[in-house]
Order: sequence, then structure tokens, then C-alpha cells
Amino acid sequence: MITKEEFVCDRTCAECCKYLTVKLNKKEIETIKEAGHSNFYIYDKEINSNVMKWTDDGCLFLGKKEGEYYCKIYSIRPEVCRKYPFVEKDSIESCKPDLLKNRFKSKNSIGNF
Repeated sequence: MITKEEFVCDRTCAECCKYLTVKLNKKEIETIKEAGHSNFYIYDKEINSNVMKWTDDGCLFLGKKEGEYYCKIYSIRPEVCRKYPFVEKDSIESCKPDLLKNRFKSKNSIGNF
């Protein structure tokens, strides 16, 4: 098992940013707007929540440089992204949760903080 203290993301797969839908609360939306971003979220009727928009490559704010992925809004990223992969547990076997097995973005939502 891996704990929060032991976990280090190698930033080479970004599967969390490619396959999970991130729910956004009003405060997070306002913070990202205040940073100069617009048109970055949609309302998903299926899960009754505002969620981060996606491109064909994953989260709208997912970038890649020299073989490593990064978050374009890292300092203001949503709380669920800050906590990931320890959103629901204090220790994990892998940062790639069972949710990723199906790879359905709208059905694999995380968040609600």
C-alpha cells in the first residue's frame, strides 16, 4: 500500500487527467475565471454537476512538455485534483483506480467537495 507521505507522481501517464470527470463547485469556477480562463466547464445533466471540459487528450488544462504531463492551472486546480489519488482513502495500491478500467469520462466522476 502507498500512503500520502510515500506517493510521488512520475507525471508520465496522466490517466487521472485523461479519464476522470472533475466536478467543480462554484468557488472553484470563480477562482479559475478570476485567473482569466473562460469556457472551461459545462453542466453535466447525467451527474447533475458542473464539470471540467475535455479535449480529445483529456482535461482542458492538461499539458505535456518533454514527455511529462502538467496542469496548466496547478496553483488553482480544484480541490479534488489536489487530493487525488487520496480522495476517498488514506492509502492506495495504485494511483490508477478501478474507475479507470471502464474509461467512461462522464460515468467516472470525482469530486463534490
